[in-house]
Amino acid sequence: MKTFTQSLSGFITDFNLTRQDGIICFDSTIYFSSYTNFIQMPTEVQIISMENIELVYLLSPDIDRFFIPDMYTVGKEFFKYIKNAALIIKGHSTIQGRYTLSIHPEGVECAPETLKEIHGRTYN
Repeated sequence: MKTFTQSLSGFITDFNLTRQDGIICFDSTIYFSSYTNFIQMPTEVQIISMENIELVYLLSPDIDRFFIPDMYTVGKEFFKYIKNAALIIKGHSTIQGRYTLSIHPEGVECAPETLKEIHGRTYN
């Protein structure tokens, strides 16, 4: 069983995001806000726990178009879970400056082609 910080663990559990194979990948709507931008968009999200690091990845190719960071690390950024609502991440990026990202799950699983790609990276 992978271990997660309390914020991520509550989020994963409450939204039932862990698949039987242990992969955590799901559809969501994100809201990204910085001093100059407010962006709402759908994206798949993957959450990974490896040894001493926990990561949240935004998988939509459109993320780059808006200069939104696509990877968030527990301990580097501030994570907070609002029960049954959203995972909130606050941080700073070179391009956007201070930002707040909220992740709102829309489903419990990514598209089959995304899962196939994740399995390929994980087991090869």
